[in-house]
Formats: sequence, C-alpha cells, structure tokens
Amino acid sequence: MAMTIISVSLSEKLLKEIDALKEEAGFSGRSEIIRASTRLLISENEEKKI
Repeated sequence: MAMTIISVSLSEKLLKEIDALKEEAGFSGRSEIIRASTRLLISENEEKKI
C-alpha cells in the first residue's frame, strides 16, 4: 500500500509521550502510533454518528 508523507508539528511534551508509548506498547515507530490513533479517532467518530 502506498503511503503519503505528511508533516505534523507536535510539542516536545506530546512527542515524549508518543515515544514512551512506542516503547511501552511495542509500536515499531512514531508513524505507526499516529496511524493507529487516527484510525481510533475515526472509528469513535463513526460510532457517535450511529
């Protein structure tokens, strides 16, 4: 699957929290965390529409 690269600005605090989550939850990288959290947010939003 082709992926599009985007640029995102994050605070140092949020970046540190993402890095900690990467280690704790076993994500392979920051991009994987961002993709997972985006899917979760979209799913939660879809559930609210029902």
